[in-house]
Amino acid sequence: MIEPIKQFLSLSLSGTAIFLIVWILRRFTKKYFSKKWVYYSWLLVAFRLILPVSFGYNIMNQVFRYIIGGRHVRPNGPVIIGDNVIIGNNVIVGNSNNLVEYVIFVVWVVVSGTLIIRKITKYQSFSKYISAGWKLVDEPEKLDILGQVCEDLNVNRLVELHTNPLISSPVLMGILKPTIVLPHVQMNDEALYYILLHEMTHYKRKDLLYKWFIQLVICLHWFNPILYLFGREMNKDCEFSCDEAIIIRRTTSERMDYGETLLTTFTSAGKYKETSIIVPFYEDLTEIKQRLVAILTPCQPSRGLRALEIILSLLLISLVVILGVYRQEPFPGFNL
Repeated sequence: MIEPIKQFLSLSLSGTAIFLIVWILRRFTKKYFSKKWVYYSWLLVAFRLILPVSFGYNIMNQVFRYIIGGRHVRPNGPVIIGDNVIIGNNVIVGNSNNLVEYVIFVVWVVVSGTLIIRKITKYQSFSKYISAGWKLVDEPEKLDILGQVCEDLNVNRLVELHTNPLISSPVLMGILKPTIVLPHVQMNDEALYYILLHEMTHYKRKDLLYKWFIQLVICLHWFNPILYLFGREMNKDCEFSCDEAIIIRRTTSERMDYGETLLTTFTSAGKYKETSIIVPFYEDLTEIKQRLVAILTPCQPSRGLRALEIILSLLLISLVVILGVYRQEPFPGFNL
C-alpha cells in the first residue's frame, strides 16, 4: 500500500482512539470539569487526525509495518517471486498489488476533494442567499449595544449587523469580514445584548476557524464513520463552552435572563436550514434543553479539579505521542 494511504489510515485509527477516550472522559467528568476543557480537548483529536507528527517508534508504526501493511516473514532460504529475488531468513515481503493501491489512492483524493469543494460551494450558496435578503441594521440603539458588547470583550474589529427573516436563529458568519445576522423577531435590549455577546464570544475565540478546520479533517477522513459523530460532538461542546464563558461570573438572575433569551429566540424559526460552517445561537430543541440545564447549574471546578484537567491533558498528549503515526522507515527521535 502506498505511503499516503498508510499514513492517513494510521492517523485515522489513532485519532479515533483519542476521540473515544475523550468521549468517555466527557461522559464521566461533565458534571465536574469545565466545558472549555472538553471543547479544546476535541482540538487535540483534530490535530492528531491531520498532522503526521510522532516519535520514530510508536504503536501505529508497529501495527502498520507488521500487520496492516500486509508484510510477513519468510522463514526459509532464497525465494523467487516474479522478477524479484528475496535472499535470507526472516525477510519482510510486501504487497505488490500496485494497481489496486493506486486506485484506492485516487478514490481517496477524488472523494476528499469533492467533499471539500461541496462544503465551500454550499457555504457560498448560503452566504449569497442570506446576503441577498438581509437588511443592514442602522438603529443607533442596537448599534450602541453591539458597541458595548465589543467593548466588554475587548474586540476592536468592525462587525456588521444585519437582519433576515429566512434564518432560524442569530448567526455569526465570515472570518475575514465578520457579520452577525439576526432573525426578524422582536427582542428587548437585554436579549439583544446576550445574543450579540454570545456571537461575539464565538468570534473572539475564533470558533468559525475551528469549524472550518474540523470540516476539513472530516472531509479528508470521509471513510471513517466515527468522525461524523466527532464533528457533532465538537459543535455541541462549542456552544456549551461559549455559554459557560458568558455565564460563569454572572448571578443566578443573569443566568436565568440568558436562558430566557435562548428560549425566546427559539420560538421564531426561519425558513432556511443553516450550514455547518456558521455559528448559530441554537440548533435544535434537544440541544436547547441541555444548554438550559448547563446554564442554570454551571460547573465551577475547584483548584484541585483544574489541576486534574491539566494532568489529563498531559496524559492525552502523551497518548498521542505513544500512538503516533505510521512512517516507512522509523528511527529514534522526532519525525515529520
